[in-house]
Amino acid sequence: MYAQKRADNVKKALIEAGIDESRITAASYGDTVQPYSENDKNRVSIAIAK
Repeated sequence: MYAQKRADNVKKALIEAGIDESRITAASYGDTVQPYSENDKNRVSIAIAK
């Protein structure tokens, strides 16, 4: 839920910055992907430009 909202907010910011929406996909993995042992470090957004 929070992860999806975070992804959607990043997508919205990119669109507002002039990136064409067709180039953006927002995906959320919630608590299924946790690369760091400290939970607060797992609050990340990754953007890949196509």
